[in-house]
Amino acid sequence: MEQIDHESRETDKKKELNILTFDCKNIQTCCMFFDELFNSTDIFLIEEHWLFNFQLNLLNELHQNICGMGKAVNDKDPINPTNLPRGYGGTGILWRKDLDNFINPLNIGNDRICCVKLLGSSKLLLVSVYLPCKGLPSDSLEFHNCIDQLHEIVQKVQ
Repeated sequence: MEQIDHESRETDKKKELNILTFDCKNIQTCCMFFDELFNSTDIFLIEEHWLFNFQLNLLNELHQNICGMGKAVNDKDPINPTNLPRGYGGTGILWRKDLDNFINPLNIGNDRICCVKLLGSSKLLLVSVYLPCKGLPSDSLEFHNCIDQLHEIVQKVQ
């Protein structure tokens, strides 16, 4: 666990940073999940939030003490809000609002990669990734492209 200095509701001491990764398959049905885990989790790495670009603001409305950022499958080609299909894909990173001064959102990677840099005594790159996994030959190229992007991101951020 990464140690950072931030004020906890209980004490002003150092606290472990608890990070949870979660394939939520429609974040709009997961509000109770965040309520239950808020006291034990500092940062949520989420995959498959199923939000479209114009809905990403909903990530900041899931819980009164959580904020975040995300990427949607239609970031490069926005879908008209009047003719929405069922959502799919998407990545995001959510964090407790009391950590906001320690989080630097990064606008790098494709719609399958979401990154933030955690600032503190040691810097830490947090990445939420949703890799293609159907096993189709066409997915192989997309998979390798994502891995290449991850490599480039790590090289750039170091």
